[in-house]
Amino acid sequence: MNGFVGSSSELIVHCTDDYHIIYAVALVAVALTIAGDTQGFGRQWARLTQVRDNAWLR
Repeated sequence: MNGFVGSSSELIVHCTDDYHIIYAVALVAVALTIAGDTQGFGRQWARLTQVRDNAWLR
């Protein structure tokens, strides 16, 4: 037994209550694809002296 008693629709509702997990995965995906270069200020950010000197800021 998996410890969950109920119908499959109750399982779906339970999983959708975990938005923090969904948003965390989405944030990681955006960070890994460097979405700021195409959707925001990524290029301007990368040109800043502080960012060029500290690669972890990229």
